[in-house]
Amino acid sequence: MFAYRGAAFSDRKNYERAIVDYDQSARLDPSDAATFAGRGLARHLKGDLDLALVDFNEAIRLDPKHAELFSRRAAIYMTKRDYDSAVADLSETIRLDPNDKFALFNRGNAYTLKTDLDHAAADYTEAIRLDARFAAAFAGRAYARSASGDVDGAIVDYSAAIQLDPTLPSAFANRGIAYRAKGDLEHAIVDYSEAIRLDPNNARLFTNRAAAYFSRKDLNRAVADYDEAIRLDPGHAQSFAGRALAYSAIGDLDHALADLDAAIRLDPRAAQTFRDRANVQIAKKDYDRAIADYGEAVALDPGNARTFFNRANAHAYQNDFARAVADYTEAIRLDPKFSAAFAGRGYAYASGRELDRAIGDYSDAIRLDSSLASTFASRGQAYRAKGDLDRAIADFDEAIRLDPGASRTFGSRGNAHAARTDYDRAIADYSEAIRLNPKYALAFTNRANMYSGKKDYDGAIADYTEALRLDPKITSAFVGRGYARRAKGDLKGAIEDYSEAVRLAPKDPVPITNRANAYYAQGDVDRAIPDYSEVIQLKPNDVGALINRGLAYYTKKDYSRAISDYTEALKLDPANVGALKNRALAYRAKGDYDHEIADSSEAKRLESMGTR
Repeated sequence: MFAYRGAAFSDRKNYERAIVDYDQSARLDPSDAATFAGRGLARHLKGDLDLALVDFNEAIRLDPKHAELFSRRAAIYMTKRDYDSAVADLSETIRLDPNDKFALFNRGNAYTLKTDLDHAAADYTEAIRLDARFAAAFAGRAYARSASGDVDGAIVDYSAAIQLDPTLPSAFANRGIAYRAKGDLEHAIVDYSEAIRLDPNNARLFTNRAAAYFSRKDLNRAVADYDEAIRLDPGHAQSFAGRALAYSAIGDLDHALADLDAAIRLDPRAAQTFRDRANVQIAKKDYDRAIADYGEAVALDPGNARTFFNRANAHAYQNDFARAVADYTEAIRLDPKFSAAFAGRGYAYASGRELDRAIGDYSDAIRLDSSLASTFASRGQAYRAKGDLDRAIADFDEAIRLDPGASRTFGSRGNAHAARTDYDRAIADYSEAIRLNPKYALAFTNRANMYSGKKDYDGAIADYTEALRLDPKITSAFVGRGYARRAKGDLKGAIEDYSEAVRLAPKDPVPITNRANAYYAQGDVDRAIPDYSEVIQLKPNDVGALINRGLAYYTKKDYSRAISDYTEALKLDPANVGALKNRALAYRAKGDYDHEIADSSEAKRLESMGTR
């Protein structure tokens, strides 16, 4: 009587009163297994798992051949995530009743949760053999197949489950996941959309469809789906993180950061979210915050080589090459086949002028992945910096073969030809770089240098002018055009160009020296002398500037200052024949013939030894 009423209360979800009645029934008849099973079920549904287990243990002791009792106890073990015990109980159920398709199905679920996918698939297959219309078993086997990497088999099984029961949103959702894994985004989106139609309040379905839209680069739809997922479940960190990626791809970095902040507040243990936020900080060029976030990601996931690689890049952006090398090295230790980490460390070594180490790392990167043009181009740059122009050109050749549209590689090869004074080949490469990228200002500048080297000053001036139209802040283009104009006799135009270069780079002695020389050539020694003085202040050991200022003073008949400058030049370069000859002339102009003779004699002695 009490057991029947307990069952009625349990059916009405009044578990407290059900348990009271089962208690009374157990006192009256402690040998009734059904009473303990009923109370165990009520306790399970109430959430009191330990007492529920006590009841089912007693029920099984009283009736050890009742298969359903083992299934019920297995359900408790599943809730407690004790999958080994669940498998054991379901195995006993199946031993007692080999045709129990639900026991096979549930044991398949337990094996799946244990990641014992082969046994899971076998159980689902047997359940299907017993009932070929068991839709959930097809869906379960599909999941096991998908997790095992058999995506095509998974799609077949999900399709069978859907045909048997087209109201299963999970089957559509999971088939969508399988399609997305195959890269079939269109079918994935169709399946996610049907799952959403069947279960419109499931936030995860919107998150999954948003991810598919993101992969398809349909970013506005992705954001809209993430919006809905967040509206349905504002506590789901992954939806905020996903929307952040979409915002970042759109270029809305501020909204991306706000979403990543929210995702981290909701789940501060997600290393990937810190990595994603660091990546956005990199895009904003906020390298300090990026490095801090990569540090958090490292603390949460110290075995992730990509995190160390990305942090190394951030250090490199800050020109902190020592820390960059340390992080690239750790990335390589974690993943010895990480070609990009070798290439990154190569760049860091090259930036620190450790060229042999750089070449070694670039070579390792190429050994691991010989398909990347950029690595050949980088090694070519290192060879060029070492002066090994043959190897540099060979690497640039290979980089161009792999990526014939890379304008900068043509520019780099042009630089190597230029270093050999092979003007024609250099011009050909710079011209191709310009054809590929007509806004490549530096290529115009470098081609202009070659035209100037060939004494084609009109061609040089035209290229320098185009370079400056594209980028009015290229100091070297003003200097180069000034040189070409002076070579054509246009001293006024040359001085204008040198003056603009000085304005852009007031601490660079080259344009100041060139302007001083142009003033001197123009006969304007009063303007030449302050420029030479500025060069000497910037470079106190510049022998040429001291000699040139001495010449300017000599022209002004200020022979004492001229002698002083020549003397200072000779302290720095005692075998400088030009300084000796010029000082001799200044001594003669002052009437100091003894010093004139001494300097002239020393100059002749040095010339007889081949010194210039």
